[in-house]
Formats: sequence, C-alpha cells, structure tokens
Amino acid sequence: MRTPAHTTTHHTHPFFFPILECAQSVLLPYIDKLIGTEDDEVLFAIAEELGKIWELNKDYTIYLPLLERLAKSDETVVREQSTRSLITISEHLDEK
Repeated sequence: MRTPAHTTTHHTHPFFFPILECAQSVLLPYIDKLIGTEDDEVLFAIAEELGKIWELNKDYTIYLPLLERLAKSDETVVREQSTRSLITISEHLDEK
C-alpha cells in the first residue's frame, strides 16, 4: 500500500501505538494459544483475519509464525487460507 508522502497511514498515527503494543503483547499470544485448542472453523477465521489485518503493524513478519502454525493444520481449508494469507503478506515484504 503506497500513500502520498503528505498523508499519515493508519499504522503510523500515534493513536494506534498503544493498540499495536497490546496486539503484540496480549492478542498474538492469545491467538497462538487458540490455535492449539479451537475447531477448524475458528482456525479458518483466524487465518483469514490475519491475512486482512497485517497492514496495521509496521512489522509485517509478526503474524508469520501464527500463519505458519495454521499452515500445518490437518484441515485443508485452514491450510489453504493460511497459505493465501502468507502469500499476501510475503508479497509486501520487499516494500519494507
């Protein structure tokens, strides 16, 4: 996502810093814990949402370990969705 130099993107606005810190310290470990306990529908939704929210954090790689775990799922739809999300994120890694 490229924006003109004079605009502020959502992930650089100071309002979002505490939210992003909370995501890193609380939400991501919680999601990691869910991956081992939830059913396939929840895992699919997690993989799908991680593929949508990755732009909120300057460090795109923060979501990769979770998606890698989901990509090892026994359920095909979870593996496929996590792979799609991994591809989406990896396509933007060179922009950093």
